[in-house]
Amino acid sequence: GEGHTGNLPNPFPDYLTAEKTMVGMARFQFDTWKRTPLAVNTQPDISKTGNREVLDESVRAGCWLRSDSIDLIEEPLQIERLSGCPEYLAVVMEQGNDRRYDIDKLPVDIDCWLAIAQNHISPKAYKQNDIVKALNGTTIEIMHTDAEGRMVLADTLTLASRAKPDLLIDFATLTGSMAVALGSRYSGVLGNCDELLRQAVQAGQESGERLCAFPMDEDYEPELDSKVADIKQCTLEGEADHILAARFLKRFLAHDVPWLHVDLSSSRCEGGLGSVAGDVTGFGVGWGLWILREK
Repeated sequence: GEGHTGNLPNPFPDYLTAEKTMVGMARFQFDTWKRTPLAVNTQPDISKTGNREVLDESVRAGCWLRSDSIDLIEEPLQIERLSGCPEYLAVVMEQGNDRRYDIDKLPVDIDCWLAIAQNHISPKAYKQNDIVKALNGTTIEIMHTDAEGRMVLADTLTLASRAKPDLLIDFATLTGSMAVALGSRYSGVLGNCDELLRQAVQAGQESGERLCAFPMDEDYEPELDSKVADIKQCTLEGEADHILAARFLKRFLAHDVPWLHVDLSSSRCEGGLGSVAGDVTGFGVGWGLWILREK
């Protein structure tokens, strides 16, 4: 689609690769036995201009990505505006660099996918009431164009789960309703395994990055029923959107892999959080390392 550069196949449908729409997917694999990266792939490049400096800079820093703003002035895209991806990157880098976690005794290989989307103004952008087809063939009724993050994350979960990992974790600042439910001192977690949820909450207590588990029972699903597609993207009412978003994402998992969804309501906390004095907390890095060590 438009905006795709290079020779790699573009996994995104046309509605996400239209003119002036910035989307991207980056994959990072890490072999903990050798403490070296296995591969770095982009599908397509993070920058629609194909500038690899953008990708390289984000890997080194783990907290900055550069992007084209709507007024066409290049500006930094800070961690609080794209909080899920730096968490992934930081866990990968810390897993290879931090000797406190006794990495030589930790047989874990990390396969890291970054699902990136940003709203832009375009006559080709997707619209409310459109029907789009996801990578796994599921048709989705578009209810709200500002819920683009779960659209890109859905296809990313499909790609990541096809490899049948032992554990799949996604981090995302996905919903405002999680922040309404918890404020900025906890983040929320949902998943498809009760034991995993118990471990996730325990990891939050041990690491100082606290999580609250939310239900994801099947009787929430009728809220996403659509008369014209397989599923609605979200509801306009917004009630329990953090739960409905997780129910939506679950539709795109392949092979029923063990999965945790972390909705980062505490990625930013005024005055700091725990041992972090700044407003931008980096929430999820310490928690992720604790999970890897215990698993």
